Amino acid sequence: MKFSEVPNLSKFEKFASANPDEEVVQQAYSMVALRLQQVEEPEKPSGPVNPHGPENLLSMKDRCAAIEESTRIIWACAAATGNIDPAMWKDGNPDFQEAVNYFWGLPDLEWMDLTEHHRITWEKRLGSQ
Repeated sequence: MKFSEVPNLSKFEKFASANPDEEVVQQAYSMVALRLQQVEEPEKPSGPVNPHGPENLLSMKDRCAAIEESTRIIWACAAATGNIDPAMWKDGNPDFQEAVNYFWGLPDLEWMDLTEHHRITWEKRLGSQ
């Protein structure tokens, strides 16, 4: 799976490329790249494809899991580097590992609520460079 297949992952890839010296960003980028590499690309069918067949459903499930896990890592990176608006931590930016643990521990509904009220601000930093 490639970063370019998902808009949010693509934005993060551009941010990581523009910030090669930021250790947390590069660590998060490596974690996401590793997770995306674990997604097996479906084989090209030689005949008609059943979109609801078990192979396609398993592939879709793995792709969705990779996107969710990568997104949680990206949010942890954004928190640790001060790229969430409004800020989520009152006492400054959290440590990256602390943020990873926080985002991994969020139940899905809390995760959805959080992303409704906060935004990642990669574009602001990329636009000012």
